[in-house]
Amino acid sequence: KRGKEFSLTMRRILIRQLRRYQNQRSLLSYVYPLSGGARSSSARHPLTEPRHGIIQGFSLPHRQTGLFSTTVVEHYPDNFHERVELDSSLPLSMAVKRLLNIPLGQVHRLDFFNKFPNMLRACCKAGNIHEAQLLLERMLQEKRESGRIVPAKVFETLIFGHAKIAKKEPKKAVQDMMDMVRLMEYEHEYDFQHALEDDEGKSCQPTTETYNTVLRGMAEAATYLPAAARDAQRLLKTMETVHREKMWHTKPNNRSYTYVIEAYGNVQSKDSGDLAEAVLNRMKQIHKLEMNAYESVHGEAFDSVNPENNKVQIVTPDTAAYTATIRAHANCGSKDAAKKAYAVLTEMHEMVRPDAIAITTCINSFVNVASMSSGRIGGRVLAHEREEAAETAENLLQLMKDRAKDEANILASGENSSIIEDEAEFDEYEKLNEEFADFEDDKEMGTSLQPTVITYNSCLNAWAKSDTRQAAPRAHALLQRMLEASLNDPTAVKPNRTSFNTVINAYARFSRYDANAPEKAEELMNLMYDLYYSGRLETVKPDTVTYTSLINAWARSVDRPDKVQNARRLLDGLLAKFDADEEDVKPNIMAYTSVLNAAVHSPPSSLMTDANGEEDPFTSDGSTESVYSIVLQTYDELKKDPYNIGLSPDHFAFAAMLQAVCQHTIDSSAERRQMVELVFDDACAAGEVSAFVIRALREACPSVDLLERLLRSQKLAKELRDVSQLPQDWSRNLSYSPRFRIVDGKGSRHGRQKRKEKKGRYFES
Repeated sequence: KRGKEFSLTMRRILIRQLRRYQNQRSLLSYVYPLSGGARSSSARHPLTEPRHGIIQGFSLPHRQTGLFSTTVVEHYPDNFHERVELDSSLPLSMAVKRLLNIPLGQVHRLDFFNKFPNMLRACCKAGNIHEAQLLLERMLQEKRESGRIVPAKVFETLIFGHAKIAKKEPKKAVQDMMDMVRLMEYEHEYDFQHALEDDEGKSCQPTTETYNTVLRGMAEAATYLPAAARDAQRLLKTMETVHREKMWHTKPNNRSYTYVIEAYGNVQSKDSGDLAEAVLNRMKQIHKLEMNAYESVHGEAFDSVNPENNKVQIVTPDTAAYTATIRAHANCGSKDAAKKAYAVLTEMHEMVRPDAIAITTCINSFVNVASMSSGRIGGRVLAHEREEAAETAENLLQLMKDRAKDEANILASGENSSIIEDEAEFDEYEKLNEEFADFEDDKEMGTSLQPTVITYNSCLNAWAKSDTRQAAPRAHALLQRMLEASLNDPTAVKPNRTSFNTVINAYARFSRYDANAPEKAEELMNLMYDLYYSGRLETVKPDTVTYTSLINAWARSVDRPDKVQNARRLLDGLLAKFDADEEDVKPNIMAYTSVLNAAVHSPPSSLMTDANGEEDPFTSDGSTESVYSIVLQTYDELKKDPYNIGLSPDHFAFAAMLQAVCQHTIDSSAERRQMVELVFDDACAAGEVSAFVIRALREACPSVDLLERLLRSQKLAKELRDVSQLPQDWSRNLSYSPRFRIVDGKGSRHGRQKRKEKKGRYFES
C-alpha cells in the first residue's frame, strides 16, 4: 500500500516536470488563428464553428489579427488593473457590453472569477444564450492572455442555459450542449499542454455533473424529440468509456441513469417502458459488480441499508430510478403497461423504500388503463379489465394508508426503522441546480407515504374514466369517505375542487346507465357551494369545469325529455355568475357545444301545427321552451358573443349545430335548407371545415344538388377523402391531425365502418 502511494506521488511530480518542459518549448502552440492560413481539421475550436456565428457582427479588442494571441504577454499584478463597476439598474445587454469591451489582459482577477460568471449566469436565466456565449468566448481569450483558467462551473452554467430551452428548441439545444462538452474537452487539453491550473489544481475537465447536466437537458428534450432518449443512452456509455480509458471523473452515478430513464419516460412510445426498464436492469448489474469490488478493496460488505456509512458511494438503484421506470411504463400507453409498472413497484418494495410519488405514479398507470375504450382494437381493454384497473388503483391507495399508519406507530413508539432513516436518495432525486430551479416539481408529495389529495384524485379519476356501471357509485363512495374523514379530523386529507369535479364527470359518463345521474351530479355541486359558503372547505367553490361537466351530464342522459332545457338552464346560470364578475367562472366553448349536443341526442321534437295547419319547429306545447329555439339561441350567442367572453364557434360546434338542425327539422322544409347553408357558410368563413363538419353536412343536406352546390363540386359530393381537397381557406384554422382531416380514408372511424360493411357483404355473397 505504501509503495502504491509513493508511485502515485512520483507520478504527479513527473507530470508537473513534463508540463514545465512543454511550456518552455511552445507556450501557446496549441491555439489556431481564426482567419488566414490553413488549420488542422482535427483541432478546430468548437466555439469558432461556423454554425454558431458568435463573433459575426461583434468586434472584440485584439492585439493581433488572430482570435487568440500567439505571443507571450507580460503579466501585471492584479492591483495594476482596475475593477469594473456595474450599476444594478444597468440593463443586462449594456452590462455585458461593458465587460466585453475590457481590453485583453486588463481584466481584474476578481472580475474574471466573479463578475463574468455571474453575468453569464444572469444571461442564461434570462434566455440570452448568445450573450452568454460571447462572455464565455471573452473569458477564453483572457485565459490565453493572462493564464487564468476558466472554471468548469462556467461551462456547466452555459450547458444549463441550453437545457433550459430544450422544450422550445430540442434539436438545437441537444446539439449545443454536446458542442459545449466538446469545447470543455478541447480547453482541458489546452490547459494540460500549457500546465494551467486553478488554485485547487483543477482544470475545466468534464465531470459527472457536467454530463448529468447534458443528460437532464436531453430528458427534457425527449418530450418533443424522441431521438434525444437514444442520444442520452449513448452519452451514458460515453461517460463509462471516458472514465475507463482517460481516468476522468465521469463515472455515471445514480442521477445519470435516472435521467436516461426519465428521457425514455418522456418519449411515450409503445416500447419506451421496456427501454427504461433495460436501463434500470443495467443499473442493477453495475450495482452488483461495484458491491463485489467494494468488498474486495475495503474488506467489508457494502451497507445498502445505510449507504451514508460506506467509505465510497456506488451506483445503487434508488427510489428516483424506480419511480422514473414506473412513470415510463405508465406513459407508454401499451396494454400491459400497468402490470409492468406494478411489477416494478413490487420489486421496489423489496429493494428500497417506495414513497408517495412512486405509488401515485403506479396508480396513474392504472388510470391510463381504466380510461381505454372497450374492445380489443389498438391496445384497448374490455369493461371488466377497466374495472379491475380502477379496483387495483384503490387497493394501492389503501396500501399507502396502511404503510403510513405503520410508520406513524413506529415513530410514536420511538423505535428505529430502516424505512424512515435514509432520505438522502430522495434528496439526490429532488436536488436541482440552484441557479435554474424552474423545472416542474411536485411540491405536494415527498418522502412520506401518507396519501395526498393528488393520490386520492388519481383513484377518483381511475373510477371516473373506467366508464363502467360501478364507476360513479364507487367514485362517489370514495369521495364521501374522504369528506367525512376531513370534517372529523383536521389533519386528514381534504378533498378539493378537482375531487368533486372528477366525481361529477363520472356521473356525466354514468348518465347512460342511470336516468337520475344528472340530479346526483347537481347535488354534488350544491354541496360544494354549501361547504364553501359555510367555511368548512374553502377550496371547493365550483368553477367552469364544474358547470361544463354538469351540462355534459344532462347532454348524455337518456330517457330525459327535458335534457336540453336543463342544460340551457345551467349555461344561463354560468353566464349570470360570469356577468356578476365571480372568480373562476367563465363560459367556454365546451359549455355551448354540450348544449348543442344535448339537442343532437334528444328525440325529434313532436312538431305542432301553426295557424295555417303547417308543422312548426318553433312551436311547443307551452309547458317548456322549444328545443329548436334553444338550439338557435345557443348558436346565435356563440356567434355574436354578447357577453364579451371572447368565444367563437369551432369545428365541433359547427358539426353539432348541423346535427341538431338535422334532428329537429323536416327534410323537405325551407328551414332545413336555409340553416344548413347558413351554418356551413359560417364554418367556411371561420376556416373550421373539418371531417366532422363534412359528415354532419352529408346527413343534414336534404338533397344532393344542395350538397354539390355547397362543396362546389359534383365529384367531391360523391367521394371526399380529405378536407385538403376543398379550398384551403376553408380549413385554415384547423389542426393537422388526421382525425380532423380524413373524411372517408383508412384513418377515420367512418372509413373503418364502411370497410367493415363491405367485408360483411363479401362474406354474405
